[in-house]
Formats: sequence, structure tokens, C-alpha cells
Amino acid sequence: MDSNIIGIKKEDNNKDFIAVCVVYLIVLALLLGLQLAAGYGWLNWFTNLSDGGVDIVFTLLSQIVVMFLVPVIGISIYYAYKKRKQRTGMTFAEFAANGEQVYKNNALKNFGFGKPGGKVIGFAVILGLLLFFLNNIVANFSQNILVLLGFRLMSSPGDTGLTGVSGVLFSVCLFAVLPGLCEETAHRGLLLHVFKNKFGIMKAILFSSILFGLMHMSITQFFYTAIMGYFMAMSVIAMRSIWTGVIIHFMNNAIGTYMGFASDNGWVFGDFYQQFGNFIGQFGGIITLVLIVIVTYVLIIRIIHMFAKENFIKDHLHDEGGAKIPRFKGMPAVKYYFGEPLGTRKKKIDLGAAEKALFYGIFFFGTVITVMTLYWGFL
Repeated sequence: MDSNIIGIKKEDNNKDFIAVCVVYLIVLALLLGLQLAAGYGWLNWFTNLSDGGVDIVFTLLSQIVVMFLVPVIGISIYYAYKKRKQRTGMTFAEFAANGEQVYKNNALKNFGFGKPGGKVIGFAVILGLLLFFLNNIVANFSQNILVLLGFRLMSSPGDTGLTGVSGVLFSVCLFAVLPGLCEETAHRGLLLHVFKNKFGIMKAILFSSILFGLMHMSITQFFYTAIMGYFMAMSVIAMRSIWTGVIIHFMNNAIGTYMGFASDNGWVFGDFYQQFGNFIGQFGGIITLVLIVIVTYVLIIRIIHMFAKENFIKDHLHDEGGAKIPRFKGMPAVKYYFGEPLGTRKKKIDLGAAEKALFYGIFFFGTVITVMTLYWGFL
């Protein structure tokens, strides 16, 4: 995979890493501000809308402005300044004073938004369906554990007032298209590839997925979103396109959104969750559920492995000289074809003072908010 997807160069990736962490810290701070504004009713006061209307405004602001525009504009400004400084030696104050911010380049392409092939799109759709099943099982399991421990689940968002087919289409755009595009821009576009250059592929996948879970600022959402983020990050790396993550994310949210409308209106698959629960109860209960999770996991890994191997061979065919590519099974194969075979020395996390402060700071920020939601749930 091109190590320079968002302009990262090895000789100065420390500054790039700092810039990305600063931008993401701004994203988290703005998200927290919006959460507080919604929680304390400030958005109601500014917008004079119902609870459902506030939910729509909150989603538009958090997705389009915070998750998409802030990362794209922030990194675009940084690289524009970086290019200008290399040519003229000007300071950032001089750069800002001149009013120059963004060079004429394709900012979205810098985040990995190249044209995806038909094969990538097709298998991304399949992965989206598989991860929807896995995601729901993990979500229900983790939430049930919390409830058994005495956790009080928060009330669901207010009714948006959307109904019928037009309501479904608008909701899919709002809660599936926007998160799929915007949240992937922030995590698989902004974070993943700069982390890959800094820590290596597998740690980059792990760190970006944990931050994806923490970004939701909810203990009830953390576990399943982090797991889903892990598989989406692996898919993006294996298939060489951020569109993989966008499609998977969209599929998960779109199916869930439709299921909600279908359940309320008696549409096709409206009783899916009930029927699935009945099926599990009739055929072995927890044993059947575990088997479904295992089969789903194996299928997901097989698809990711297929693309990782295919692209690994394309990248290294000239090095191998036609020699037989070593064969592995399961996760070891995925790691091998990602370029991190077992037995090799793991890349050490080597950060300077500023890098440590920012890197651990974004984890601390998200963790504190998430843990606070756990505390509030037990009150």
C-alpha cells in the first residue's frame, strides 16, 4: 500500500503525526461540546426545535462539520503550510497573514478516496452484511452484561418524526450515508495511515479502532464499535481503499435504520430480531449463537485474507521472482500479507515529548468521557 496516502513522508512524519493528533483532539473537543449542548438543551434554545429536530441538527453538525470538514480542512491547511514553508521558509503566522490556506489539490484523494474497483465494492457489501450480524450480536451481549451488573441504559434519542418511504430514505442519508463517509474520513482517512507510518500496520489498526470506539463517548457503544472499527480498518488496508470502510459502515447503519422503520410499520424483515432470537432459542441457544459468531468471523477473515494476499503478491511479485508465496491460515496469514509476518521484531512505540502528550492525550480524553458514561449508568 502506498505509505504516502495523506502526504506522509518518513523523514518528517513526526510533525505530520503531531498535526494529525492535534486535528483529532479538536474533533473530540467539538464532539464533547455538541454532546453537552444537546444534553443541556442549548441546541433547543438556539434552534427552537423539537427533540427529534435537535437530533437531526446534532447529526448534521457532528458528521459534516466535525467529522468531515475539520479533518479535511485542518490537514489541508497543514500540508499547504508545509509546502509553502519548504519553498519560502515562512512562519505559520506569515502564512496565515497572507490568507493562503489550501493549495489546489484533491483533498479527498489525500485521505485515500481513490476510485474503487467493482470487486472491492462487491466484497465490501458482503463484509457489511456479515459485520452487521456480528455487530448486533456483540452489541446485545455487551449491553446485557452491563444491565446484569446494574447498569441503567440511557433512553433512546427523540423521535425525529420521519415516516414512510421518504422518512426511511432521509434517515438512511442522515444516519448511514453521513456517518459512513464522515466518520471513515476521520478514522480510516485521518488516523489509520499516519499511525501505520508511525507504529506499523497492526498497531495502527488497533489504535485507530480503539479511538473509533471511544469517539462515540458511550460505554454501551464502545465495545461493538471498536470491534467493527478493527475489521473496517483491516479491510481498508487489505483492499487498498477507504471506500471499503465507507461501504461497510453504510451497510451496517442503513440496515439498522431500515429495521427500525420496518419494525414500527410491519414491513418486510420488521420482525427479524424476534425471529432470530426465536431461532437461537429453538436450536441450541448460546451454542448456536457462538457457532454463528465463529462462522461469521471466519468468513470475514477469509475475505480480508484474500484481498491482503492478492495485493501483497502484486506489490512483491518482482521481489519474489516468481517464487512460491508462503502459505498461512487465519489471522497469521492476514498479518503476513499485511507485511508483518510472525517472528519479526515488533515496531517499538518511540514518541517524543510532544507526540506522547498528544497521542496519550486523545486516548485519555476519550477514555474519561466513556468511563463517565459508565459511572452515570450506575447512578
